[in-house]
Amino acid sequence: MDKNQYAAKLAAEMKSAGLSFTRSDAELFVDALAEAMKEGLAHDRKLTLSNFGTFIVSRFGAKIINSPRGDNKKFFMPPTDVIKWRPSMKVRDRAPSSKVSDEIYQKLIKGEIVEELPPEANIELPKAKKLGQYEIVIDFKKRVDLSHLSDEQSPISRLIKRLISDFIRSGSNKLEIRPGKTRMLFIYYLNDVASSVKYLPNTSHQIIIDKFKFMAKNSSGSESIKIGDNGEIKLSSLLTPHGESLFLKRI
Repeated sequence: MDKNQYAAKLAAEMKSAGLSFTRSDAELFVDALAEAMKEGLAHDRKLTLSNFGTFIVSRFGAKIINSPRGDNKKFFMPPTDVIKWRPSMKVRDRAPSSKVSDEIYQKLIKGEIVEELPPEANIELPKAKKLGQYEIVIDFKKRVDLSHLSDEQSPISRLIKRLISDFIRSGSNKLEIRPGKTRMLFIYYLNDVASSVKYLPNTSHQIIIDKFKFMAKNSSGSESIKIGDNGEIKLSSLLTPHGESLFLKRI
């Protein structure tokens, strides 16, 4: 059942209950309900609808995962929020599960029973909208393109140069870039003792980490960035519940 079918069913149920409720009213109600649920989950991370169930936002911490391609490579998966639904007892009673017989189970294992999928529906893609001042389009199919990292005139390159310049001018011997829940922290250390902290939105965290690593790889071929004739910044990282922390140490 899709949204339109659900709105039609809702309007019919309302009429049978003696209420004046058109299909258009039902569609508006469904849209308003969806928006209210999104706001509730974003604010409290939990939403309970009596006689229906409870929606919970569960957070999975950052971790290293194996490549699904089976090439023995490992990838960093950032923290992820997942919405779970716990149906109420009334919903469970309405749609009970039944035990599968041993005969059917054996056929499922052997692949003798294959579930037939419904034909694919023609999905109309949304029209491209005009981008706002702070919006960009990301093409995930071209994720391997590193031009945004190699372009020295790009916004991220100019930001990294500013961060390195501030790090050197501060006289600190170490800088930690630590991800937080809503913002990232730039912790400056003087003689390995925290001396000052700066902040940026957490949405910029991963691209900053990627840029620093890209610079280290292209600067010395190792985990360090050359500065000037004799200066060098060594990189190291640590996995935290909110993502990857990067340490920059002047050597």
